[in-house]
Amino acid sequence: MTLAPPAGGHTAAAPVGNLTLPDPLETTQMSKLIQDIVPLGAGIGEFTRLEFGMDESDWRAAAGKNNSYVIGWWEGKVGAVDFPATTADEAVWLVEGRIALTDAAGGRKEFTAGQGYLLPAGFAGRWETIEDAKKFYVVLEQA
Repeated sequence: MTLAPPAGGHTAAAPVGNLTLPDPLETTQMSKLIQDIVPLGAGIGEFTRLEFGMDESDWRAAAGKNNSYVIGWWEGKVGAVDFPATTADEAVWLVEGRIALTDAAGGRKEFTAGQGYLLPAGFAGRWETIEDAKKFYVVLEQA
């Protein structure tokens, strides 16, 4: 089936009450397809065995232009590591296990499977994997 523009020419939008809907012809041309969906999880993406003093692995599934964001999956065994101030915000969803974060002033917070948090850029401290853990993460670089 071929769609033709209205007799008066092609219109960019169709008003419906107070709402303007996009033209279906334009939407179709800009639409993403099922093959554009990027799967996430263990074993998907660029694999890295991390070397920070713990047994941990990382799969980076997707990244934005100039690494403005990175989306991935991390897995780690029981252990702990001190880390310097981060340069990006990191949104985390703990899928399995239990971890603790301790800040430079000694404040400590534990997270368990099913909990999420936003680690702000500039946070420095200690990461402790109390029980083997898995997390889904999005790193958001500062503009």
